[in-house]
Amino acid sequence: STFLPVNEPGLGSNYILSTGDILSINVTGSIELNDEMTITRMGNVNIPKVGKVQLSGLTLSQGFEKVKDFIQSRYVGAEVYITLSEVADIQVIISGYVEVPGIYTLSGGNSILGAIRLAGGIADNGSYRNINLKRDGEIIANLDLYDLLLKGELAFNIPLQAGDVVHVEHTKKTVSIFGGVKQPAIFEIINETLGDIIDYAGGPASNAKLSSISLASVNGTSYIEQVIALEKFQDTS
Repeated sequence: STFLPVNEPGLGSNYILSTGDILSINVTGSIELNDEMTITRMGNVNIPKVGKVQLSGLTLSQGFEKVKDFIQSRYVGAEVYITLSEVADIQVIISGYVEVPGIYTLSGGNSILGAIRLAGGIADNGSYRNINLKRDGEIIANLDLYDLLLKGELAFNIPLQAGDVVHVEHTKKTVSIFGGVKQPAIFEIINETLGDIIDYAGGPASNAKLSSISLASVNGTSYIEQVIALEKFQDTS
């Protein structure tokens, strides 16, 4: 069942049209047309009484505008209405520290979040902050899930394409925070300060007053513990 297509609604205007996508085209006025057309392996649609339009590789908005201009250039006064009625399935590779790495089939326009969910989520020791999207052998995006989970910023709006690779890297650094904070937890860190980690944990607990914090770390075989004053929180990483 993990290889069944996953459908995510709400394609944006930046969705890239590709082979197998189906357009619903309705034309009224100087020409009457109401039909569904599939983008062929050559990347075009053949509109009856009008001709072929190359669409593969264009965004949804670019493709719609091109079809509209193409029809209206041949039939003056024609009113053109276009929708994307069906998207083609794509295959992507999901690798690295996910529960079930492999090749998966998803509906076109799916996001990286959808791909990771399909692979069972991020595995133990997998990074939530270093997720690469590779296309044609190049890394085109490096994504940080903390932007979404802790800051509410949706940065995963890049639609996947056939042949993409979603690679979850290994966690490198973590810090455990507990005591007088609202949400004690283990957080993955990159270049955060103590103040950032406290914010990640929801800030001080309602009955806690933070004037200092005990910071313990292991350096090789040495265990180091120090007390950091409040005014140093934002300067200590």
